[in-house]
Amino acid sequence: MDSVGERIKHIRSQQHLTQAQFADEMAISQTHVSKIEKGVENPSATLLRLISEKYNIDETWLTDGVGSPTPGWDMHTDEGAISKYNAMRVSFEEKLHSRTGEDLINTVEAFAYFDALLSPRKLSDEDKSRYLAYISMAVDEYEKIIFAVSSSILPSKKDAAACLRFRSECETKLNSMFTNIKDSVNLYLALIGDEMKL
Repeated sequence: MDSVGERIKHIRSQQHLTQAQFADEMAISQTHVSKIEKGVENPSATLLRLISEKYNIDETWLTDGVGSPTPGWDMHTDEGAISKYNAMRVSFEEKLHSRTGEDLINTVEAFAYFDALLSPRKLSDEDKSRYLAYISMAVDEYEKIIFAVSSSILPSKKDAAACLRFRSECETKLNSMFTNIKDSVNLYLALIGDEMKL
């Protein structure tokens, strides 16, 4: 993809959008999208920035073709965290558009529950930070368990030692997940009194 127009067409295709749909999302005309993709017109800096932010695309790659389309995430900075969030948002929206019926309902409900978990109330700022850390660590352990049990590199049933190790590792992660969830609940119970803690 040598031109910015080709890169924009690539992004549009990855999002499964027609030129008209993409134009609508970017608040520009379909004719302008068509001319950009053909190299007849150039996109404005504002449009490039909007595309980068909406679809979590590295702006340097989009503009100059240098580097990778996916920005790196430095989770020690606010910008890196927002960049990762934007990638997850794009991924989540793709899942929403591909699901229907019960799968769609369950996906939205799971997201709603998670959103509620990330909105702690009645806690001090310090306890809110601890609460969010406990939730993050619990979900991290859960993701590791699901990745492990759904991967194609599970131990062979014939290798008893490996199966026992695998099971033990999963149980350790489950216990860690439970501990983090318990600690998050205890932050609320401590508001009533330490004797109420689990």
